[in-house]
Amino acid sequence: PLFFLPTIWWAVPFCFFYHFANALFYPSLQIWMTEGFGRKALQKVMGTYGIAWTSGFIVGPLLGGIAGQYWVLNQWGAKFEGPYVVSLIVAIGVFIAIWIPYKHYVPDEASIKSKDDFSKTTPEEFKNYMQLGWMTNTLGNFCAGVIRFLIPVLLISAPDDSLKLITMEQSSYLLPFLSFSLLITVVVMRYTNAWVLNFKTIVIVQLMVLPACLVFLFSHQYLLYFIPVFIFGMVNAYGFYTGAVYSLQLGEKGLKYITINEFLVGLGAFLGSLAGGIIANYFGSEWAFASPMIMMVLMIALQYRLKYLIDRNHRLHTLK
Repeated sequence: PLFFLPTIWWAVPFCFFYHFANALFYPSLQIWMTEGFGRKALQKVMGTYGIAWTSGFIVGPLLGGIAGQYWVLNQWGAKFEGPYVVSLIVAIGVFIAIWIPYKHYVPDEASIKSKDDFSKTTPEEFKNYMQLGWMTNTLGNFCAGVIRFLIPVLLISAPDDSLKLITMEQSSYLLPFLSFSLLITVVVMRYTNAWVLNFKTIVIVQLMVLPACLVFLFSHQYLLYFIPVFIFGMVNAYGFYTGAVYSLQLGEKGLKYITINEFLVGLGAFLGSLAGGIIANYFGSEWAFASPMIMMVLMIALQYRLKYLIDRNHRLHTLK
């Protein structure tokens, strides 16, 4: 409907049902893919899953931006029609493809059933780190929400030293770069273990939000924006991946926990775009990117509080 009636009254229900479908699909898919897996197999499969959806996020905006420019160049219609045509073709192609049998690599039986990966880790420890991961997931998607919805309001420097709004074409390069960061981060986490149950890594990754926000606040240079966009994408991927892996290790409650992890994806993106939009409306577009710093401070404070309680309970248990 958006192709033929491009108004806000069609855009709102479209976005609602689109994300509603995602929310129904993603948690179930992750449970189906990883049921009974040990940590090594789980990490590998979730990594492949992450590579798949981040690849789509890269290709989608990039093709949409190119299609929009091509549409106008050939005088076929409005710029926004190009991305809709690409989306329609891809949606029909995927719909047809899901009816065709396919094969994919599955880890061997031994790695799936192995529980030796975390033989010394109790479910309670997993639950604690899962909650830390959830907080990082909320922060990461908060940052991504600001990027995805507020990049078009950025002001950049023109050759005559004036300020102008970022163009659709420039936007279409920054948004895929966010997903490129997601892809790189997921690939790295897929093949490394240093991040597993590591509180220091959680805090360091989140602290990188601070310099990223400062670039947006005090620069109008388009090329510099690729750096904070990459950092926001990295925090987003790290938060989602850790929250998902820890959630899926908790057996029968995995579906409940992974659903919460997905809920926090939507909640973070919603809060990010809402808070950033309100700030941009009252204080200027660049100040929208101060909101992730506020969220970062809040999340790290909550995480240190939780870590303090975890350590205290551990000491009390040891004394007993």
